Amino acid sequence: MAKPEEVFIRRASGLVRVVSPSDLLVYAFMNPTIPYAYHYIIWSQALYPGASPYIASLFILTLFPIAALYWLLSTAMPRSGGEYIYTSRILHPMLGLLGSWGMVLGGGLMWSGCLAVWGNWWGWGSLFIMEGLRTNNPTLVNIGKYLATVNQPIPYLIGLATIALAAFFWWRGTKWVMRASWFITIATWVMLGAYIYINLTATPEAIAERMARLQGVDYNYVLEQAKSVGWSPGIMSIAATMMAGMTYYNLSTLGSTYAANIAGEVKEVQKAQLLAQFGSLALFIVYWELFSYATYSGLGRNLIEAISYINAAGLDEKVWGLPFTPVCYYLTLFLTDNPILMYIAGPIGFLIINFGGIMGLGFAPTRNLFAYAFDGLLPRWVCSVDKKGRAWGAALLGFIIAAIIHTINSFTPWLAYIAHTIALWFLSWVLLGIAGMLFHIRQKSVYEASPSVVKKKIGRIPVTAILGFVTAVISAMVVYFVLYPALTGAAVALQLKYLGSTIAVVWAIPIIICSIYMWREKRKGVPIELRFKEIPPD
Repeated sequence: MAKPEEVFIRRASGLVRVVSPSDLLVYAFMNPTIPYAYHYIIWSQALYPGASPYIASLFILTLFPIAALYWLLSTAMPRSGGEYIYTSRILHPMLGLLGSWGMVLGGGLMWSGCLAVWGNWWGWGSLFIMEGLRTNNPTLVNIGKYLATVNQPIPYLIGLATIALAAFFWWRGTKWVMRASWFITIATWVMLGAYIYINLTATPEAIAERMARLQGVDYNYVLEQAKSVGWSPGIMSIAATMMAGMTYYNLSTLGSTYAANIAGEVKEVQKAQLLAQFGSLALFIVYWELFSYATYSGLGRNLIEAISYINAAGLDEKVWGLPFTPVCYYLTLFLTDNPILMYIAGPIGFLIINFGGIMGLGFAPTRNLFAYAFDGLLPRWVCSVDKKGRAWGAALLGFIIAAIIHTINSFTPWLAYIAHTIALWFLSWVLLGIAGMLFHIRQKSVYEASPSVVKKKIGRIPVTAILGFVTAVISAMVVYFVLYPALTGAAVALQLKYLGSTIAVVWAIPIIICSIYMWREKRKGVPIELRFKEIPPD
């Protein structure tokens, strides 16, 4: 039988606390890559007709209780691994795995793999196409279309190289990721400033003229095509606004709570998590309001909604002659004749912020992989650190997973079979909410030893329990809003197949793998059940 000091694989994690409160705020803000609003504002319109972006963005406020729960739990258990640590210690190890794996594979690393394709569409592909159209150079246009065709060797390798560069930052460690986060966050606001300027100085006549001259597309033709596939201009729906806000607009912020997943490397955890969890959400609302005002003032509501319906009908190639949807990064082509502003607000800005998404959204999940291995749910090499404290094992496994996802996404349609990963993300938050509700009961010793802010009560009910209940309810609502359009449409049978595949890949497979490793640890005589009664060592 193992000795008590052998409950964990070593006496210290090997991770070092180097992240300041301001660093953590910047990281939390950068992670979701809020400039993806450039396409979320378009995609949401066909799915939720009549949604107002000004009001929908305010539904980000519904995430504040979830952020508050993360703040308090990370203050009570300041270790890397986030919701995995909380749920596995409060509820059950397997529930901890279920409550976090959807954010590792179905969230961060999945997105890191997929975003490499977006980089080819709205980054490199758009850059060459736009410059070719601007300078009347068909060769550049053809190069851009090739780069935007993701199942070709060169675009695939560009995406793989981008993921490898992100993994290099993961390997170099937290300081490198934080420095990059500062640069990318500054670039995000510069990009928005350029975008606001070219929208507010554009006129409908100038936009229509550039569309005809550069793209060879008549503005009114675009609107008519959208009407032919069901678009009705000018409608406004409160219900659609709420559903868009609870889905796409909240989706645009996912990743900010990853600040809790690196808590084991954060200084002044209570202060830092408070600033990061709440500050990032407040900044997202500010960003959305500024972005929406600029977009509707320049490009206009009609064009945005028309593009959404054309995309939903699969008519992008017919109407625009493009291998991708012309979202706002590309539409900067019609807003200005100044190439510097065009590219800062468009494809060059996108390449910078998209790398931030790949790097940031993948980094925190590597810390979850680290935590799994530290608990014996993955091979021990995954939580290995070198002499400089760099978690090379987790970085390597993160790269392998993201690279596999990028490969599948580039050459097969298989990712469609796990299309409902966002629903699993919010199901994970349902489990997190339940953990919050039971924290003071199931982990009474940890709760009682926590800082006083964690033990606050309203009446006789702990604040953590109240926040847990609200988190579970809000998350369950989002699961419903995400799945409702898919599971009530014409292709219900297919969507049920996709949902089943999502659950199998994102939940069932990791449970099997981790069960094998838990069994092996027990065979060695390790009292693995004791690991989940204690917080991992710092």
